[in-house]
Amino acid sequence: MKPLNDITKQLIIDTIFPEVFEHINGFLGSSSFIFKESEFVRGATEILSIYHHEFLAQNYYASDKNLDAYLTCLVGIVETKDAKSSAVLQLGPILAEALIMKLSRLSLVAFEEEDLDDDSEYLFATKFDEIVKFCLNKQGLFLQHLILSNAHLRLIVELLMGYYLKLSPQRQFELSAHVLNFFRSAFVIRETDLTAILEKLTQLSDYQNSIDVLSEFFSYLTTHNDEETVKYIQRFPTIKHIFNKNFHFRLSKLKTSEQINVVDMVQVVINSGGSLQIMNNTQLRGFEKDCHTLKLITITGEVLKYNRALQDTQENLQFYFASYSSLKLNVRRLLQESPRNKEDYVLDYIEGADRMRMLLVGEDQLPESEKLSYSVKVPIKQLNSTGIQDAAHFTSESILPAFGIQDEGLLHSYSPDFGMNEYEEIDENGETKVERTSTNEDHNRKVIRSLYMGDQIQALFNISKVNGLDAVESLMILGFSHIYFIENFFHCADGNVVDIDQVPHDLRDPYLQFIKPPSVDKVLGKNYHIKTWSLESFACICKRKFLLRDIALELFFDDGASLLITCLSTRQRDDVYGKLSPYSSGSTLDKDLQVTLEVSSSSLQLAHAYSSGFHLRSRLASAFSTSFTHSPSFSEITKKWKMGKMSNFYYLLSINTMAGRTFNDLTQYPIFPWVLADYESEELDLSNPGTFRDFSKPMGAQTAKRAGEYRERFEALASMNDDDAPPFHYGTHYSSAMIVTSYLIRLKPFVQSYLLLQGGKFDHADRLFNSVGKAWLSASRDNTTDVRELTPEFFYLPDFLVNKNHFEFGKLQNGTSSNDVELPKWAKGRRLRVLTFPPIYIIGLIWFLAYEQNGEEAIKALNVFHHLSYNGAINLDNIQDDTEKRAVIGMINNFGQTPLKLFNKPHPARIILNPAYLQLSLSEIARQKPLCSFESKLHLPIEKLELSAKSRKWIGRPSCTSSEDQILIRKPTPGQKKFGNGSLIINTTLFMNLHPTNITALLQIGNKLFMTGSDDGIIHVWKCSLQPHLTVSFHSVLRGHLSAITSILYSKTFKVGLSVDADGGIIQWDLTRFKFLRRIADSEPLDKSKTLLAISNDTGNFCSIVSTKYNNTLTLYNLNGEILTEQSLKPGQITAVSFAQVNDSLIESRKTEYLHSYWKDELIVLSYSNPQSTLQIHKLLVKNKGWSVSMLEEADVSAHISGYVTTMLVYKKTEICEEEKLSRGRILLILGDSKGRVYIW
Repeated sequence: MKPLNDITKQLIIDTIFPEVFEHINGFLGSSSFIFKESEFVRGATEILSIYHHEFLAQNYYASDKNLDAYLTCLVGIVETKDAKSSAVLQLGPILAEALIMKLSRLSLVAFEEEDLDDDSEYLFATKFDEIVKFCLNKQGLFLQHLILSNAHLRLIVELLMGYYLKLSPQRQFELSAHVLNFFRSAFVIRETDLTAILEKLTQLSDYQNSIDVLSEFFSYLTTHNDEETVKYIQRFPTIKHIFNKNFHFRLSKLKTSEQINVVDMVQVVINSGGSLQIMNNTQLRGFEKDCHTLKLITITGEVLKYNRALQDTQENLQFYFASYSSLKLNVRRLLQESPRNKEDYVLDYIEGADRMRMLLVGEDQLPESEKLSYSVKVPIKQLNSTGIQDAAHFTSESILPAFGIQDEGLLHSYSPDFGMNEYEEIDENGETKVERTSTNEDHNRKVIRSLYMGDQIQALFNISKVNGLDAVESLMILGFSHIYFIENFFHCADGNVVDIDQVPHDLRDPYLQFIKPPSVDKVLGKNYHIKTWSLESFACICKRKFLLRDIALELFFDDGASLLITCLSTRQRDDVYGKLSPYSSGSTLDKDLQVTLEVSSSSLQLAHAYSSGFHLRSRLASAFSTSFTHSPSFSEITKKWKMGKMSNFYYLLSINTMAGRTFNDLTQYPIFPWVLADYESEELDLSNPGTFRDFSKPMGAQTAKRAGEYRERFEALASMNDDDAPPFHYGTHYSSAMIVTSYLIRLKPFVQSYLLLQGGKFDHADRLFNSVGKAWLSASRDNTTDVRELTPEFFYLPDFLVNKNHFEFGKLQNGTSSNDVELPKWAKGRRLRVLTFPPIYIIGLIWFLAYEQNGEEAIKALNVFHHLSYNGAINLDNIQDDTEKRAVIGMINNFGQTPLKLFNKPHPARIILNPAYLQLSLSEIARQKPLCSFESKLHLPIEKLELSAKSRKWIGRPSCTSSEDQILIRKPTPGQKKFGNGSLIINTTLFMNLHPTNITALLQIGNKLFMTGSDDGIIHVWKCSLQPHLTVSFHSVLRGHLSAITSILYSKTFKVGLSVDADGGIIQWDLTRFKFLRRIADSEPLDKSKTLLAISNDTGNFCSIVSTKYNNTLTLYNLNGEILTEQSLKPGQITAVSFAQVNDSLIESRKTEYLHSYWKDELIVLSYSNPQSTLQIHKLLVKNKGWSVSMLEEADVSAHISGYVTTMLVYKKTEICEEEKLSRGRILLILGDSKGRVYIW
């Protein structure tokens, strides 16, 4: 309203505001919910206040209709709030003025003449009676002090009594019921104010005792009826005289105050002045300008409201659709019959033991924020008729209708493409057009709505999130409790958040456009996926390179997740690092990994300084050669490896990380060497040096012929003396995005990246990775353009060798289909055996990080690659020509990047050469008397073993009791049955009815989270908070069982859980996302049977034992639910089972040093309860027919244990003998028995 002139403003108030009042009155009369809308009441209050102060108080005329609408609206709004609200305080005096104006308006209309004829008196009496009845109906509101002050009430009394006494005696009798009753109410409600009011009323009286006269009148009024009161007034003319004199005085003042009519004022303005046309044009232009301004303000406000409403609707629909899809997925899995249905599996990015990415998760279980930013169609094999029927049997389209569930209408009623920001905009010509736009307010609001409740923004950064082959420009938000990543948003300098497409190119990262594959633009859609982590789970941050530029950061979280982001410049990267590093305490991170990341950041800084300029080289060379390779952190890692306390695998992965390699960048993927050179023999002869590759040489020098060819190439290039193109041995690299994706082509998400590099189609089938042996021959002998090394997956993930998702790779030249990878003969058809070689301790396997990486040593060792693959070879920021820059970036991105040089001299040799294995027999252990570390006073069977945080002694807990992570959880005692079996006592606080049925299983999983299972087969996940006071909040629900949960297990390293029900059904859960992974075994009720579970934190393998009195069946699975072996065990009741493992899953030990030592054998320990208490050790073996579990030995422990073993933990302990340079292994047994005791062997 401020930009408008007075005439326009008053015209708007006079014409538009009353219509608004009518709409508000309509809302108030039809909706009770509107009373609860504070914004509605606040807006109405503001409009009513403007109408009073800017219009009525300025003596502008309002018609009777408008005044009535205004008064009704005032009453309605004031009645919606309590007596002490701001609306009542603001509108109370305004309501009093409006009521007085309404009464005064009656006098102006009715008393143009002193005497009234019968018709006029009748009309007046009717209007007067309507007003009095209105006052009487609202007397409870009007007579409040906040509404009618003493002065206002005096005026009301003067006007009402003056009108009333003006009427004839007959009319007075007719209206007395309403008028006199209002006065009676006023006297009773405001009795304490009566004296002050009467003093004001008698100021104009000529009688000395006027106050006494009126006091007696009001006293008489309250004690007598209407007829007697009217006669009393007629009998005492003094009363009439006092009121009439006040009334006429008030009437004379009203006649002298002339009101301004806005319409007349406009007419006068238009017709005034000597030059009417000029004045008209001036006024019209001003009016048009004001109208245009008002139009823009109105449209802007309405569009903003519309966009927000549309955005809310869209986000709500997306939430409902996602929730319904998740529910439908869970129902489908619950109803399906087979435990191993064929799904599209994706390799999870969550790291497990030794940073291995082993877990395959259902693609539909992954949130969109964790999938690739691009979608490429992957050709799928055509299944045979049986396969098609089997596949269809497991689809929701067949399962749900079979159970009478129809959902077509629900799915088709919602389209995910529903426009988020579509609205009609009226242009200046009055035409309507639909635009798809996005306002700053919408994006700012989306950002705010994305925050967790109570969280606030500390800082915002424009970063790019590396996602496969793409880098998605995103907005990173640092809150006080969480860190957020929102794709395709950009934070502008003016504080607004906009769509990335609206950002000028000079503000965006130009390098990302150069590396984007040509087909990405076609398959990419602009999504606004949000990924969030709690700052409590933020473990570490490490500086990284991207495209050989020092601009990236890698973030690590304690759930095993990691993320690579890039910034626009090194300076911005350092700003982000400075903001995030205080939150990365590293207390939840594996100590060895923490040391590795610290060394990695140090090596990056030294390498950046070393390559930053010629003048610095001489000063930094010595520092680079000593301060890094001889740093305490690096020496600590190397010493563990030398002494056999760290496996070859983890050490090699660690130095990859130190050299800047990461799983999150396909162009800088970790490099692992070829180990074996024999892929033809039926059996491996590990004593033959010819079985292994030459670790002292790169792949190009494995044969003398190829070495000579590469040497000749180098000499030929060197003879050209081209300073811009230094000579090299190899025109290809040993690691690149194409090499990585071609190896892992049978796994998602690598297959999509491969197809993206290949233009959407697979290469010819014979050129794909089909055989391990052929790949070795190609890289070591046959192909001069192939010098590739391996990836870490070759040493721990057999699933990448199998075409589980049935991709169509085409036909080989021999006519067969390309499917699974062909294994060496000595593998005996078992994929896992390819990965279980005895560890090789020749340190030459890290030749690509050794001192022969560059310089004369590299030339002699045939280890020189294209110069653009080396750190510091070129500064991309100095290249001005876009064509040249695109070519250089393409070379760096596609050819491969050489890791940072870590060593400047030969690496030390390993001291301990043998792997640890079990040497002390179980019978020898059993002959020793165990240590009883705990005895329960309740003598209940021990179901859970814990290491006391205070005494550091092993203790036992009965069923449904746990005490870790500073939380003691237990069920109420039998004497507390009134609290219900679904309740829990946490520390000292009772939480009732967490489950509607009996709680049968309990498990703590860290981070103040715990799981509970119940009789109805439902598993709940709960979050416990200790500050500011103890609270328990619901976190997740896991459905899939149809009978009582008997046991829940958790692997801390792999973040998976297992649950078993009373009917033997087993389900594997993803405890990072708290979702269903796969059904391991169906529920098949068996009489007097018990299903036992155990999981290894070292390998991820787990086993189930179905034990009855006469039959026992052991089934061994790998982490991804594939059966390794299934065989019968000797009869007898098995009471406990455990894997022997290096690391445990105890929550209290999560911050201790994680062990990375290597044991060659997978051991399983069983306990029998009859005919006597015995322990058995079984070992996983490879036989010609496949995997098998073979018993090593058995020991009778009944002499030491009075009851039978109910639970146990078995640890592999490694002892190093430096004098003999040997590593010895033994096992540590912790047993809990049925009598409540805990024993240690």
